Amino acid sequence: MATNRQVGQQALQIRRRQSRRQRSSIISAPDSTSQQPTEAVTLYRHLAQQARQLRRLQSIQQSIVPIARRPLFDQSIAVRHTLSQYNIFCSFCQAQHWIEERIQGSTISSPRFSACCERGAIALDKFEDPPEPLYSLLTGSNSGTSNIFVSHG
Repeated sequence: MATNRQVGQQALQIRRRQSRRQRSSIISAPDSTSQQPTEAVTLYRHLAQQARQLRRLQSIQQSIVPIARRPLFDQSIAVRHTLSQYNIFCSFCQAQHWIEERIQGSTISSPRFSACCERGAIALDKFEDPPEPLYSLLTGSNSGTSNIFVSHG
């Protein structure tokens, strides 16, 4: 049984052959008196056969590859993403966001977000201070030990 890569390569080869034949037939299209109608019919049948073969190979390829592993987009096109600065704050909980995370319908001048607190619907209590050994390490009251602790955290 052919692997996905082999099926893909075969499909690519068929597409290349088809495009070469189509280009050569367009470039060297003789006038209707010099070419017999049977040659045109033969060429049409051959191209139709190759198209059917290509569709068959693609359906085989799709049946071999599980749906979760099929590409979402054409892999020949490289899509680059860019995110702006991470400096937008939620007006309800002050969580940081990228402007691209705003909900649909909100504007850049007054963005709204739903990934953090659902626009104020979820409110978390403030954290209590940690127990004493940890608190002194975090706040730096024991400067030698706390510097080591914070730098490794």
